[in-house]
Amino acid sequence: MNKIISAVTCSLFLLLSFGCSKSDDSENNKIAENKALLIGGWYVVKEYAYNSDNHVISERSMKTSENCPYDELTFITDGTANYLRYSGIEEGEIECEKKYISNAYRWGLPDGRRLRVSNGESVDEFIFTILTQQNMRLSRGLTKSEVKQGGYDESVVRIEIEYKSVN
Repeated sequence: MNKIISAVTCSLFLLLSFGCSKSDDSENNKIAENKALLIGGWYVVKEYAYNSDNHVISERSMKTSENCPYDELTFITDGTANYLRYSGIEEGEIECEKKYISNAYRWGLPDGRRLRVSNGESVDEFIFTILTQQNMRLSRGLTKSEVKQGGYDESVVRIEIEYKSVN
């Protein structure tokens, strides 16, 4: 009887110790794959605002001026991101002013689906809806106060930001 209890206990211990390793490996592989795809420069192209029925309510170009290039976000392997922002000097002028912000953000991948980004004051968590070598889309829900502050239609519940690879 003691041999049976010992065998069951040993089997249970082995199952609990090693039973999840395959899914853990799969998750770790997904994180490594997404990190490799994420590293580098991305143009911040477009924002889509969605309602609770998952319909696009509005979309807007992320260019601050039609005469300026898209802003650029560069993810670095050390978990920081640099931001290059363009803005028109005056309305209607062709000339653009650029501002480079080194280490503008800290980022991490808590799992294979999510990107966590901090600017030092707040933390936002995004879900990858698309991530390839050329395209990325990040989605996150909005609070009622973010909807109001952002000037969105009151039916908006989430945004999705589209990025294109610089390369």
